[in-house]
Amino acid sequence: MAGNEKSYKRAIENGAEFLKKTVQTKNPKKKIALGTKSVENFRKAISISKEIGLTKKTPFIFEYLQQIQATLGAAYLELGKTQEALTTFQEALDSNSKSPQNIKQKEIRSFIFAELAKIYFGVNNLKIAEKYANQALQLGSEKNFNQEDLLDLYIEMNPIYVRNGNLNKMSKNFHAMVKVAKRDKRKHIKAQVYFAYGKYMWGVMKEEVESMKYLKKSKTLFQTLGSTQGIAEVDKFIEERIKKQPEIEPENEDINTT
Repeated sequence: MAGNEKSYKRAIENGAEFLKKTVQTKNPKKKIALGTKSVENFRKAISISKEIGLTKKTPFIFEYLQQIQATLGAAYLELGKTQEALTTFQEALDSNSKSPQNIKQKEIRSFIFAELAKIYFGVNNLKIAEKYANQALQLGSEKNFNQEDLLDLYIEMNPIYVRNGNLNKMSKNFHAMVKVAKRDKRKHIKAQVYFAYGKYMWGVMKEEVESMKYLKKSKTLFQTLGSTQGIAEVDKFIEERIKKQPEIEPENEDINTT
């Protein structure tokens, strides 16, 4: 029994050490090599815990395990190994369900759902992509979730709803995204969101007045940032739409960009 306990503790220590090294390295191949060793040690610890009756104390091991599996999944994606990434992210979800459920774990689970959504979106499986996007955003909308992370999540998931063409969900997603953006302090992100929303309101909803309002908000923010490219893109979009609909004139009043 004593020997098994020592092996149990050693496996946890080794798993944690390899996890630390995995997170520190930027090379995806090294991440996979080190991360795989971390997973092996944590799984060994879980196996030994069953032999010596410590399963009630293992949730924290699953917390480490899902962290390293999520990191491994991202590394596989970086190398273009989609199938390996899918398998690893699914394993991470399983580990996450067995770890302590706090806000950190929900953020990681939301990240995994988002990565799965992007994978399926990339292979044009839009139904499954939207399912995972919905799950990611549902977690992201919970209380205490980091608001900057939530906005980034909306931006990443938005193309899925646009491609699917589900007007109700698309509209709900855009409105929620703009609502969060208004509280975000990152002007470059806010400018991009307002620009996307303005294009959506004009092109999809055919609400030119509301569209122009957000296009001008976006342009003002790009001007504040000194982004000549952003300004040019907004101006080009407006000019092209005005040419098609000459009766629609841009409003001249000052607009608060908050």
